[in-house]
Amino acid sequence: MLNVTYENISQIKRLNLPEILQSKGIHLKRNSNGSYIGQCPFHDDKNPSLSASLKNDIWLWHCFGCHKGGTLIDFLRLLEGRTFKEIYKDYSKTSIERPVVMSKDIQSVLNQIIRLYHNILCENDKAQEYLKARGLLDRDLINTFKLGYSNGAVLDLLPNDEAIKSNLKDIGILNEKGNESFYKSITVPIFDENENALGLYGRNIERKSHLYLKGPHKGIFNHKAIKAFDEVILTEALFDALTLYKQGFKNVTSSYGTNGFTGDHLKAFKENKVERVYIAYDNDTSGETQTVNLAKDLTREGFEARRIRLPEGIKDINDYFRYNRGLDFIGTYGTFANLIKEAKKIGYSATQRRREEGLLNYEDGCANFRYADVLYEIKGIDIKSASDLRVVILAERGGCRHQDRLDLYSAKTRGIFVNHVSKKFNLDKTRIEENLLNIIEGLENIKRDELDKAESKPSRYQMTDEEEKEAKEFLKSSSLIDKIVTDIEKAGYVGERVNKEIAYLAATSRKLEKPLSCIIISQSSSGKSHLMETIACLMPDEEVEFYSRITPQSLYYMGRDDLKHKLLIVDERSGSEEADYAVRTLQTRHRLTLAYPVKDPNTGRMKTIVVEMSGPISFIESSTKEALNPENTSRSFQLYLDESEEQTKKVQEYQRFIRSLDGWKLLDKRASVIRIHNNAQRLLKPIKIIIPFIDRIKFPSRWIRTRRDQDRFLSLIEAVTFLYQYQRPIKQDQRGKPYIESSLKDYEIAYNLAGRALLDTLEDLQGSTKAFYEALETTIKRKATESLEKFTFKRRDAREWMRLPDHYVKRKLAMLEELEYVSCERSYKGGSFTYRFIPRLTRENYISGLTHPKDLQKSGT
Repeated sequence: MLNVTYENISQIKRLNLPEILQSKGIHLKRNSNGSYIGQCPFHDDKNPSLSASLKNDIWLWHCFGCHKGGTLIDFLRLLEGRTFKEIYKDYSKTSIERPVVMSKDIQSVLNQIIRLYHNILCENDKAQEYLKARGLLDRDLINTFKLGYSNGAVLDLLPNDEAIKSNLKDIGILNEKGNESFYKSITVPIFDENENALGLYGRNIERKSHLYLKGPHKGIFNHKAIKAFDEVILTEALFDALTLYKQGFKNVTSSYGTNGFTGDHLKAFKENKVERVYIAYDNDTSGETQTVNLAKDLTREGFEARRIRLPEGIKDINDYFRYNRGLDFIGTYGTFANLIKEAKKIGYSATQRRREEGLLNYEDGCANFRYADVLYEIKGIDIKSASDLRVVILAERGGCRHQDRLDLYSAKTRGIFVNHVSKKFNLDKTRIEENLLNIIEGLENIKRDELDKAESKPSRYQMTDEEEKEAKEFLKSSSLIDKIVTDIEKAGYVGERVNKEIAYLAATSRKLEKPLSCIIISQSSSGKSHLMETIACLMPDEEVEFYSRITPQSLYYMGRDDLKHKLLIVDERSGSEEADYAVRTLQTRHRLTLAYPVKDPNTGRMKTIVVEMSGPISFIESSTKEALNPENTSRSFQLYLDESEEQTKKVQEYQRFIRSLDGWKLLDKRASVIRIHNNAQRLLKPIKIIIPFIDRIKFPSRWIRTRRDQDRFLSLIEAVTFLYQYQRPIKQDQRGKPYIESSLKDYEIAYNLAGRALLDTLEDLQGSTKAFYEALETTIKRKATESLEKFTFKRRDAREWMRLPDHYVKRKLAMLEELEYVSCERSYKGGSFTYRFIPRLTRENYISGLTHPKDLQKSGT
């Protein structure tokens, strides 16, 4: 009778399926991802459709033609018609410790060696005793991370192939004498997304020494955890990470020693949107020093860094969870969880980074820059030559200095400098290279600024008497707002009345003490940039700053009044994200200040220089993202562009019209329209605005953000009044100071605009997502024969109903699913998803608590 065991069945499934298939006459070809492809023997397979791949140490096969699949046991049943007992009898005693496949592919060989190490560990008592002493003898832990042990068996199993042995020496599996480098070591492999080994760590259980594969460290330990969590525990050593994982802390990864935080770690943290890193380095001087340095690097990259402090007398994480006789202490899951809660923030704060990084000062051909804890002094800057950046550069970090002469525009000389500095300062090369590129940008800005100062500034535009007359007539028009909307259309932007009015008023408000700002939101090709360009061209050139991108430090180094009462436009949200803090400060506090230390050339002592930039500004930017930082949206009106088919038809009709004879004539008039608006804006003068009915205005107060929303609404009233100043009598208070008063008409205009703009800012469905939902709701109501909740549809249905591209429909359905407006039933065996519609509850109008113009008029009589 057969003695069938789970372990033997698992061993059969781990046997090398490609080898066995090829031994039975089925030719397989290896793909770059490690899987194999060949012709399926179970149907007439002209194009290879049989695939075999290794998943979790088990070989699986699947045919994409006849859809058969399974393990080695399933394959042999179908191919040879054999019973399970027959297969089990023949293969249960087959050793998986057979010679390594004779392949020139070193990745495949390395993967097999790591599997061999893993199997050896599972049978080696000495290795298991060591893990037990370290508190790491756990079957799930060993299998999850494929921990292994080298007992020298690799040499006996290797084929007699010098090419393979040479490759194994190159990567460090074998030493120069041809012996196993990891002999008598517990091994911890580092895998990529396809379960290919990128690296290998070894801990010699006799000498207590550490070893890695040759070359730079690649990949990160426990990479799956980085995807699943927004906060990560980072240990100094892999054994520490294994210890935490065994204790139940799955969101853990490890550096490769105190200096072993690599670019792969940083890349993975960024790509997977990690927000917080808990650093759990050793409780010693080296661990403390490197924790501080790493925290600065992490916070410089935008992460929050916290230090997990171990009790005095506890060396490292592994030590923490083992009984300490001197302290009569052993750590538990609960006590370590408390250490996480108590972990303090370290590294640079956002304010420190903004103040300390970038250009510190420039004077007489010498500039100083700071990036994290590295200082750069640049001498010999040739301001007159735009194409020459040959300089003397001195880098300094923690008392260590390196000076060189190089051409910053030369990648070759930069590379030499980067190599020297990274070795001397023990820093990642990519960080030094990034610093140099930022320095190049900073020096180019200095050159431009210095050349601009050398040139005389153009004089302010002088209107003729005729131009002033026509501008005043325009400002005194009884239907001024309607005329503005019409002129914007003549200037080239059709439809979108509310958005045009708010954008124009925001641009006009630049002269007020509390200007308005806008964020124009829509998908690509919908007209965001065109609207901004149209509004900008109607404002005087000397009062508009239009940029594609602004860097974090750029605003601080403009002239003191260069932006004061101006319209600042950034073409795309991604171009202003770096300068978010500076822009928000100008919007709220109406000034920027920067203090930095410099050395006095006369006394040699350090002194503090303060740079100040004056506001206020009106700010307009655009974005394709609907989910924006609340810090930005609470300071700006969000203008969602119309993405409907009707608006598309208007745009297309206008595109055809301007190519007609009448359209040609209209284009000729465009210059006069722009001239009138430019001059009218020049005639608008700053003046105090009083809202006489201010005590009768009621504003919603159910949401905390309305504290800023009301202020924006009142500023909107002031902007309307300011635009109508030539139609309002100028009054004087008791001190003789002039002012004008807002009228009920001004309030009505602002109220009608707020009904659209303020409602969109608080809705959970906004802009194009709201329009998509409403179109979907209308269609489903028309097609459903029973309740909406029972009606199901697929993504293809939504595409065909609304004639939208698949990527757009897919993204919108995902957003609706996240907000719980649709539910999705996923097929776990492949195929499409099925959606169900969830009707939206009726929501109270956001401005229902805002005083209606008619009520305001009644209350005043």
